[in-house]
Amino acid sequence: MFLLLCSLIMWLMIFGLGLMYVGYLSPKLSSRIFYQYTLTMLWTTFLWLACAYFVSFQGRLDSIFSQQEVSQKVLLDLLCQLCFALYAVGMMVGATIDRTKTHHLILLSTFWLLLVYCPLAYLIWHPAGWLFQLGVVDFSGGLVVHVSAGFSSLVLAKLLGKTPHQHSNTQHLPLYLGMMLISFGWFGFNMAPVGELSSKSVLIIIKTLLAIISGGLTWSILAKWHKEEKLTVPLLNGVIVGLVTSTSAVGVANPLEMMLICGTASSLTYLMMAWIQKHLSLDDVVDSFAMNGIGGLLGSLGVIAIAPETALPQIIGILVTITVSMIVTIVVGKMVLYVFVKKTPKAKS
Repeated sequence: MFLLLCSLIMWLMIFGLGLMYVGYLSPKLSSRIFYQYTLTMLWTTFLWLACAYFVSFQGRLDSIFSQQEVSQKVLLDLLCQLCFALYAVGMMVGATIDRTKTHHLILLSTFWLLLVYCPLAYLIWHPAGWLFQLGVVDFSGGLVVHVSAGFSSLVLAKLLGKTPHQHSNTQHLPLYLGMMLISFGWFGFNMAPVGELSSKSVLIIIKTLLAIISGGLTWSILAKWHKEEKLTVPLLNGVIVGLVTSTSAVGVANPLEMMLICGTASSLTYLMMAWIQKHLSLDDVVDSFAMNGIGGLLGSLGVIAIAPETALPQIIGILVTITVSMIVTIVVGKMVLYVFVKKTPKAKS
């Protein structure tokens, strides 16, 4: 029942992410983004049931549709891991969702799930995986979910170039509702790897709250220090970044360590995002790369601060995740944009 409850809680955060995208982007695109995002989530769910779960967590090509009888344990794990995969795919397409055609999204999500997410999930989370056996710590997806999706979104943003849309009018209601659903679902996200209701899972609720506090407060303080006029968006973004930075270490850090990791990593993510926006020619319309890629990376490095013996495995895990994510996404992105379908023309700068 514990994993079922976590799965139902996480299901809300999947569509909360879509709401946040609508809040970030031009109101004129709301209907199309709802359609494309939801369709992508449904298609990814089908792929997960059809083969992706069994590749990731059983190391074999199989399908729920070919099973005569499936144990309750496997079904619950399948449902729980589905939500992690959906959130990763949702973040991967975020940077370019305003200018990506529907058939691009379906093809990109298909290849990315099978060629990036599934291999990384097996390597890092499966007991037989090379990085798992090496000692990489990634409790609830700092590497498998966030770094992979964040760095892949960076590649796609570079491939697709500038957006033709103006996104100056932030819609605060969907943005706030999206943040609320995501932060609520994150309690299940961080607790699920425990596998049962216990003192450890209850303590993770506290540590998740501390991540929310750390990210929200640090981003609010830094936004005020940088004299930003609009403070609502940094506050809401900071809450999400605090949660992102918690995922690798939330199962091993104590509450004080969790707050220090999330506060430090969130602060550095804010500063790096500001530098990226100023110096890089990168049109990431929802800041997916900075919030997820950089936030997940810094949170994963935070594990080393509290467990120095993990330094080498953790660095290897980070490098493998970034390398696989970027190289495969470059190949897949170019195949989708140049081979399978006609490339979407870049807008003039």
